[in-house]
Amino acid sequence: MSETFVYPIGVTSPLFVLDNLTVTKGGIFSLKGWAATVAVGEFPPITMTLGESDLEPVEVYGTYREDVVNVIPEIADPFCGFAYDFLIKGSLNNAKVQVKLDGKTVWETLLNYAFEFPPYDHFFYESSLKRKRDVYGYGPPHNTLNPEVTALAKMHIRSTDKVLDFGSGTGKLVTFFQGRGIDIQGVDLNTPEIDEALQEPARPYVTLYDGELPLPFPDSFFDVVMAMEVMEHIEGAEAFLLEIKRITKRVFIMTVPDATGIPRSHSQGVIPWHFLEDTHVNFFTQKALSLLLQPHWENIQMNKFGFTVLPETFFANNLGCVCQHPIP
Repeated sequence: MSETFVYPIGVTSPLFVLDNLTVTKGGIFSLKGWAATVAVGEFPPITMTLGESDLEPVEVYGTYREDVVNVIPEIADPFCGFAYDFLIKGSLNNAKVQVKLDGKTVWETLLNYAFEFPPYDHFFYESSLKRKRDVYGYGPPHNTLNPEVTALAKMHIRSTDKVLDFGSGTGKLVTFFQGRGIDIQGVDLNTPEIDEALQEPARPYVTLYDGELPLPFPDSFFDVVMAMEVMEHIEGAEAFLLEIKRITKRVFIMTVPDATGIPRSHSQGVIPWHFLEDTHVNFFTQKALSLLLQPHWENIQMNKFGFTVLPETFFANNLGCVCQHPIP
């Protein structure tokens, strides 16, 4: 599904021109237009309805419209544009959307669309000044399985393997592979947050420990060890990677956020979402991760996944690394 749909409107009145309705996957309706003679702080009397409900805009603001000024020289103010933004919750199932001027419908359409309602949505409603702790935060472990992560793991796990999920979080991967007959266990920190997030089906197979080295397993105890979105959170990750090598007989699979998403998205003024996580202490690139692992593994395969496509660039959210045959 496209991240954004743009619906042309093309409604013209003596007061303004309404260009389009932009609908984003993040749950935003944005009505965009321009007006030649709108006084400062005044915008056209536009409203929207969704089904039988009136929508209240969360933000109304002026926009830069150089395209209009270039075509109509009589308009001197390049900030002659305007936008009405509405936050939509849930999904739209053949829902009627109407745009109204002074209570009269000037445009309507039917939408079938599923939203991913955004975190931090309270920013639209609260008037308090936000501090660093309000933005760069952290929450409980993710309770969903990334299909690309599970596909990467499935390719390298044999039915007879003994497997460890290092940093198992909620235990979703443990439960997933337990359900497929794999001998798998997990290990994670013994903290109230992890203990609360750990799901009951996985609990008997997950060890909660104090986070100290060495890890509580003998040498070459596991055929496969996984560390999915873990190493970016660990101080002294190099020592933990050596420990994982010690307990791994055949394959080590890890994923981490790809830090090159920061320079790749710079031209668009975007920060990759995952880097708002306050507990990140390591920022991996493919080159840095390869150099870190090459002395310890005979065969290393690098993959990227979770791509985000922007109008003028793209970036991978994650690096996926498969290390085979530890070097003695």
